[in-house]
Amino acid sequence: MARRLGCENILWLKDNISDSKIGLKYRMPTTEEIVSYRNGGTRRVKNALVSCVGENRIRHGKKILTGICDDSFEKQVGDDWVPLSSDPKSKRFDPDWKKQVTAQAVDLIELLAVHVFDASSQVDSSPPDGEDGAGESDSPD
Repeated sequence: MARRLGCENILWLKDNISDSKIGLKYRMPTTEEIVSYRNGGTRRVKNALVSCVGENRIRHGKKILTGICDDSFEKQVGDDWVPLSSDPKSKRFDPDWKKQVTAQAVDLIELLAVHVFDASSQVDSSPPDGEDGAGESDSPD
């Protein structure tokens, strides 16, 4: 399947805390956001460089998070646990879904940022099915 441009994406995670699958919906970052992310891992304090990787991941993960998949999160209401929804059409919709998720599942927000900003692809030297790669080379020769 090709990378689809301009649409919402879903990152499915195996959550080790709840032992369940969690779906985070996100948009692709803009070029400016990618540059900001890459430049935001450190900051200068007087004559020293200070790492702020965690804060940077959280800030940028929040920016691209657009929703959550049904049955990924629950919130406590009185003595009951009820599913949390980011879909305004759902009867389970909570307008504060993003605030709740980013406050209580920040580890997943960081993982979303790592996936999208740091590990969105990997080198694969094998050509796609049906192509032999003839005439193409990674070497400058």
